[in-house]
Amino acid sequence: MLKELNHEEAIELFNWWAFKQNIPRSKDFKDLSDCVVKYAKGLPLALKVLGGFLYNKSIDEWKSTLKKLEKIPHMKVHNILRVSYDKLDDVEQRIFLDIACFFRGEDKDFVPRILGSDADIVIRVLQERCLITIYENMIDMHD
Repeated sequence: MLKELNHEEAIELFNWWAFKQNIPRSKDFKDLSDCVVKYAKGLPLALKVLGGFLYNKSIDEWKSTLKKLEKIPHMKVHNILRVSYDKLDDVEQRIFLDIACFFRGEDKDFVPRILGSDADIVIRVLQERCLITIYENMIDMHD
């Protein structure tokens, strides 16, 4: 079972992913951060995915994302991952699916040799959005 974080821990984790610091950029972002954290119910993966997805986005983009999340009746991690996946462009989605099907557990430096030079950049995007993880230079993802 996933360990839920208390509110303070959840806010701190989310802020590190959304702002690359432990506090929001402004009061408006603080209020929206509270809404996201409440939605994620303290689940670390959800906080990381949403924070990574909202990083460097405008207030309007945050509000739009929150409206989309409100339409998801029961928060599930795969629904949150889906929001992040849906915002990928066609090339990023194709490379993500190639990695999911053929390159889990492979060295991240090997993948661009097969998928092309775009894969280097896409791997970084996928990692920032928590769709993949890199550990000891190997690519992995959640089931």
